[in-house]
Amino acid sequence: MKKIYWIVATVIIMAAFFSAPAMADDATGTWAVGVKAGYNNILDDTKLETQSGDIDYVYDETAVFGIYGTYYFNKYCSLAFGVDYSEYTFTEETAGVALEAGDIQQIPVYFTVRGHWANDSICTPYAGIGMGYYFNEFDQKVTGPSVELKNDFGFHAVGGVETRFTENFGVDVELKYTDHSSEYEFDYGVLTLHESTDLDAFSVTLGFKYYFK
Repeated sequence: MKKIYWIVATVIIMAAFFSAPAMADDATGTWAVGVKAGYNNILDDTKLETQSGDIDYVYDETAVFGIYGTYYFNKYCSLAFGVDYSEYTFTEETAGVALEAGDIQQIPVYFTVRGHWANDSICTPYAGIGMGYYFNEFDQKVTGPSVELKNDFGFHAVGGVETRFTENFGVDVELKYTDHSSEYEFDYGVLTLHESTDLDAFSVTLGFKYYFK
């Protein structure tokens, strides 16, 4: 149900942008490409209750790297798109004993519809909403059933400040919340089990971008 809400909100905002009257200004038709890096943290650690005791599944904090582009419809709205990469260590904790179960590699391909607060300074605050497709891979480090982490869609909200130092060079500082869930598949040979997991995350990134028309 959450995914439906995100999809509806994203579609409504996109429709509002694309159906609005064209407001040509200096930013209209501008493109930007850039690279970014920052901090990323999965917020939803998981607890599994078993007869032998509780097992906590913990995702370590990690770095995020990405390449991205932006198209400016005008100084009030833009469309951002890109590809990110993160790798998390996945740890099982039982009775105070921690065991690295594996690494999770996550590559989202995404887009974001952004609204800008245009002003006379070089700093432009913005906020946006969007969605992406998350390619997930689990690199198993312990013996047991074969484990696969499924790919799935995710949704996000962002807020940040874009600082344009020159006509061609600028910097983005962005906060991002991601609503993303997936599914683990445990293959026991004669039996396959599925377990859903929340991978909601919070990230802070710094991006450097080049503007052109």
